[in-house]
Amino acid sequence: MARSALNLLNITPRPAAVDKEPRFKTLLDAYHYLGAVAKIGHTLWYVATWQGQWLALLVISAAAWKCAARDRWIDWDRRYQYDRLHLIANKSRFLILPEGRRPNLASRVLGLCERRVAADWQAHFGYPLWLLETVVDPRLFRGIRYWLEVGETRGYRRTRIRDVLTRVDPETLDRALPGWNAQHAAADEGLALDGKTLRNARDADGDQTHILGVVGHQTQRGHTQKKSPPCPSTVAMS
Repeated sequence: MARSALNLLNITPRPAAVDKEPRFKTLLDAYHYLGAVAKIGHTLWYVATWQGQWLALLVISAAAWKCAARDRWIDWDRRYQYDRLHLIANKSRFLILPEGRRPNLASRVLGLCERRVAADWQAHFGYPLWLLETVVDPRLFRGIRYWLEVGETRGYRRTRIRDVLTRVDPETLDRALPGWNAQHAAADEGLALDGKTLRNARDADGDQTHILGVVGHQTQRGHTQKKSPPCPSTVAMS
């Protein structure tokens, strides 16, 4: 594709068709530094095209269950937070493909997707969106365009159990869990996985402790507990 031929006004983002999802995932794994993200919960995958050619990929997922910087900025109490969290979504992946690297393409794609995502969310999941959030690792990126920075957070992405599960192939997990259960927790027909942040437990660097636990449904026995490392990030809202 000749760079001079691409007209930004003719770029079209739309949700990826089901038969295109394997290609979408393969490209994220190949070119995004975090890799692909599984479609767990409320998630939309967008493909931005020009004359049928894929230029950019974007993933909109359900919002983080807790995010101190975001929650302080909104200034809601816990009751309203849990009642209205479904009105926020998270831009969890954004990738400009090698064929689409051109000045102003990223802002054009983001703008087009942000203008249509509320209607798409309503159509797919039955309710609108009020806000979009995203997290930027300041160690890798210098700044955020067209987003309002609301603060920093610790362990927002890489210590949450949801983020762990999105990195695992569902079929592989389904095959692995029964084997683990038979070997280590044969008396339990099911296992409960949970992740927590210990508010008053901090290490020598001042970082809060994040733990992941596994408990058997029948025996009520805790089988494992593991501390997770912190991951500083910048939170932004749109």
